[in-house]
Amino acid sequence: MKEHLKSIIEVLSRDANQLEHHAQELRRISPDLSVDLSSDAELIDDKAASIRKQVELLEHWE
Repeated sequence: MKEHLKSIIEVLSRDANQLEHHAQELRRISPDLSVDLSSDAELIDDKAASIRKQVELLEHWE
């Protein structure tokens, strides 16, 4: 069970990192596109934060 939780935690952490990276990219390219993508980036950051909270909960069970 511990190994299974560990692999889930790793995958979720990687997903959160990727989401945060994509949010940063949206903020970076937003001025070039003359479109405000900050609200989209904020939604992505919220999802990444939610995943990180799930990871914290799982780490307590590990």
